[in-house]
Amino acid sequence: MSALCYSVLTVAVQQCTEYKSAKSSTVYIDVGANRGDTLQVFYNTLSADLSNNPYVELPYDYEPSKWKVFAFEADEIHSDELHQLQKKFHFKLYSGTAAWVDDLGVMLYLDRSAKTNGYWGTSISGTKRNLNDTHPVKVQSLDFSAWLREHVTNDDFVVLKMNIEGAEFAVLDKMLRDETFCLIDQLFIFYHVNAAFQKKNPLANDMPGRVTRKAREPFCGVQILFQSEH
Repeated sequence: MSALCYSVLTVAVQQCTEYKSAKSSTVYIDVGANRGDTLQVFYNTLSADLSNNPYVELPYDYEPSKWKVFAFEADEIHSDELHQLQKKFHFKLYSGTAAWVDDLGVMLYLDRSAKTNGYWGTSISGTKRNLNDTHPVKVQSLDFSAWLREHVTNDDFVVLKMNIEGAEFAVLDKMLRDETFCLIDQLFIFYHVNAAFQKKNPLANDMPGRVTRKAREPFCGVQILFQSEH
């Protein structure tokens, strides 16, 4: 993100898009798309207060059809719903693919109890409650930091929503180390730091602070639109 685009929230898009070249793009990346609630909110077909992530809503006017949109979801149970949305809105979908730190695949522990909330607890960690910790499935993975470097530039205006049930710590750590974090302009981030879930993860306690400090650096300037810790 350019330092010239480090502006107050209400004029962020206008100032940044005016500064950036005519070839730049506005990009929305939904990492942990689940059943598609936040995608529907982005496309203005679902009210945010009806979403399973009600705090994920862009706080300014925009035209969704002018954005490049990418969605990642590791749990195949959401594949049909997401493909239906993809046919309607024509975004790029990575279904059955975990945003991760490499392309080697990852074991996924499935939530099959929280049906009302779209089985939102599915995770790479088997320590969470209500997961099938005896029969994890292996899904394909993608080095998200490398993907980000390949798909966006400093001239793009990039909004990232990330809600991936504990995988965020390793993914963000690699983004910070690879210096791809600052390719983002605005961030919605859900941290899963409760002791029972992350007691063996040394990155968990430090990551919110690391991200906040990096986001505030003048030549980074990522605006954190929402962050939660639970």
